[in-house]
Amino acid sequence: MYKDEKQLQNKTKLNKLLNQYKFPKQFANYFNNSTVRSNQALLNYLSTINNFIQWCLEKNVIDSFDDINIVTPGTVREYLIYLIEVKKYKHSTVNTKINQLASFFNYLVEERIIENTPIKRSVTVVCKTKHKKNSNKLPKTEDLIMLENNLKKNS
Repeated sequence: MYKDEKQLQNKTKLNKLLNQYKFPKQFANYFNNSTVRSNQALLNYLSTINNFIQWCLEKNVIDSFDDINIVTPGTVREYLIYLIEVKKYKHSTVNTKINQLASFFNYLVEERIIENTPIKRSVTVVCKTKHKKNSNKLPKTEDLIMLENNLKKNS
């Protein structure tokens, strides 16, 4: 019961924010047609997408939503560097934002709103997630067989 009520509240909030941000209908349809089922997740997507668009507007990359087709991979790369160096976001957070933006831009391409997505492989190089050096590794199958054989011999 609570989960359904929360989903409805988040859906209402999402629609209110789409209106507040003056998202064009063709952009707003992304949220209505999304395969993402959680309205809370969609609110997070909206925040990421809106922040990116606002940054593009502030940097005079675009003059309005209609100019979204002129966003380049270089623009996206610059935005990601801004998130890492200025906003001090963790690489894992920036990777999440890349995925959210990629989903949105892929939708725009599928709907023929833009011709190409600016989220390219070269953009993701900006924030490679650092792997922990002390991560536990599972033993190889051969090692397990050898261990089992040694245990059988010694018992």
